[in-house]
Amino acid sequence: MELVVGIMRTDELKRVLISQREEMEEFIGRERIIPREVEENVRGLLSSPRVLTILGVRRSGKSVLAWRLSGENSLYINFFR
Repeated sequence: MELVVGIMRTDELKRVLISQREEMEEFIGRERIIPREVEENVRGLLSSPRVLTILGVRRSGKSVLAWRLSGENSLYINFFR
């Protein structure tokens, strides 16, 4: 079996990132998001230079939590689409 690695052009990558941002903004605006206590607890960890990993069962709100924590100066990318 041969492994094929693709290279994404810059304009294509920008299109994908913009599309993901728009989809998440639409989802957040459409759904009733319940604020969770964990969001404030995790927010305090963001000042650490370490990597923050969010783990949980399917459909438990991991992506929404990551999006809400990301802020304006961060980039949220979903690699599992």
